[in-house]
Amino acid sequence: MTIIKESLRRFKTFYLKRFIRYLLVMIAASIVLTVGMRLTMGHESALEMAQRLVNLKVGEKLSFLPLFLHNYSADLIIIALGIVPVPIYILFVLQQTISVGAVLASAAHPWITFVLGILPHGIFEVSSQLIAVAISARLMWTVYDGLFRHDRYKTEASLWQVIYESVIDALVLALPLIFVAGLIETYITPLLLRLIVK
Repeated sequence: MTIIKESLRRFKTFYLKRFIRYLLVMIAASIVLTVGMRLTMGHESALEMAQRLVNLKVGEKLSFLPLFLHNYSADLIIIALGIVPVPIYILFVLQQTISVGAVLASAAHPWITFVLGILPHGIFEVSSQLIAVAISARLMWTVYDGLFRHDRYKTEASLWQVIYESVIDALVLALPLIFVAGLIETYITPLLLRLIVK
């Protein structure tokens, strides 16, 4: 129980502000991209781009385990890239934003697609991804401070402690969210999307 409490404390202390900041960036950029793509691209071009970005064909059946492993491995990769003292995690936020924007731009009814096709699992999936980004950012800034700032700024913990906490937080905070997202995306989202098709 202590490990969970400590992860939740770190979420409030280190991750929450970044989580909210990146969420707002994703929302604003997704809206701008969706509108921009709908105004400048034809439906077929937007659909082709969306299919390339999300790597899924229309009507293709999802399997839980590959989807879950794919999404959680993306979280783990972005966290691991935090060891590089460059904010690579921003590229992940941009890629996710472009994917959502392209899917919505390619949809005949973007708001209905968002509410039925993205929102149910996206609440959990995007939360998991943004927690991974926040963990990566904390790790990256710890490495950066250690390499470039030395004595001017004291980091809150050693690099090894932050790496250890990052692993724990990936398991305690991100894993349950991406698990629930995978279940919803596999079993509930297809049912909801059929409502759009009918």
